[in-house]
Parts: sequence; structure tokens; C-alpha cells
Amino acid sequence: MVNIMKKTLLNIVMLLTSLASLPASAALYNFSYTFTGGMSVTGSLTGNLVGDYVQNIGDVQVFFNGVQNTGTQYAVNYNPSFGWDNTANATVSTNASLNNFLFINSNYPSDLSYTNYFYMRNNGFYSDAYAWNSATGSGGFDYVYPSNPNYSTGIGHWSLTEATPVSAVPEPETYAMLLVGLGLIGFSARRRKDLDA
Repeated sequence: MVNIMKKTLLNIVMLLTSLASLPASAALYNFSYTFTGGMSVTGSLTGNLVGDYVQNIGDVQVFFNGVQNTGTQYAVNYNPSFGWDNTANATVSTNASLNNFLFINSNYPSDLSYTNYFYMRNNGFYSDAYAWNSATGSGGFDYVYPSNPNYSTGIGHWSLTEATPVSAVPEPETYAMLLVGLGLIGFSARRRKDLDA
């Protein structure tokens, strides 16, 4: 009887551990950037917001002045030390001054066959935002050089918000407590059955 109880408790602990390590699902975020000249980029992406940063970015959709950028949109990181890096996660933030990303329809810089893109980068010397859509043949460009304010257009307005809050999904601990409760009910029913026999 004691061995059965020990095995049951060990199985419950192992189940709780595995449930607690399940990853949270990604949320959908809408973003927009309005250039100082009035043109705009809007879109959405999936990911997990941790502090000011979105991690595990996926399913990027980009629209320039209402026209969708074609093709799969890759999320590329900008590293101030050596430029665009498709091996690192893009840096997308709720704070425009922390953004260092490129959304582009090729795996840039390995693949140079792109036709549209949108980027925001901040490297300490300057900040800029640029968008191009070949379907419309137009783009937008903003830049700020703090060391030379006369050579700056200014930076437009950036916004990143959760699209629709996801309805409450029980945490893994809730499922774990449910399973523990069911296990205890099963254990007591079995014990009662053994006592009746």
C-alpha cells in the first residue's frame, strides 16, 4: 500500500514538473509607424512580450499605405557592431528608441532578392526608419542625427499594442491541481474498495 502511494505521488510530481515547463502561447500584436511626411506602415506579428521587448517573433504582416507587402516577411535583427543579422532575433519593442529590426520579403542579407521592406534601427549615432513597397513604387524615410540636428527629418510615431487580449487560459498549475485532485479521489476510491473486500 505504501509503495503504491509513493509511486502515485512520484508520478504526480513528475506530471506537475512537466506541466509547469510548458511554454505560453504567442499573442498577436498590431504595430504602426507614421512617417513625418504622413505615409504609414501598419501590420501585425505574433510573439511574447517580455518587458518592453517582443520575443519569438513570427507571422509578420506589413502594409505600406494600405498595400500589403508581398511574400513571407522575415524578421531580421540590426546589430550596431556589424549591421543586419539574420541569425539573431529581431529587436522589436514597445519603445521606438529600442527597435532594431527589418521586416523584409527575403532572408536578407543572405538573399538579396527582396522587393519590399520596413525597418527601424537605433545605433547610438543615429536613428532611422525606412519603408519601401515595390507594388506602389513608393517609400518613406525618417532619420535623426543627434550630433547634427540640421541633418534630421525627425522620427514619426511608433505604436505596438496587443491586438485583442486572449481569453483566460488556465495555467499549467491549474491543470496540475485538477490532476492531483482526481488522483486523490481515485486513490481514496481504490483504498475504500480494498477495505470493503
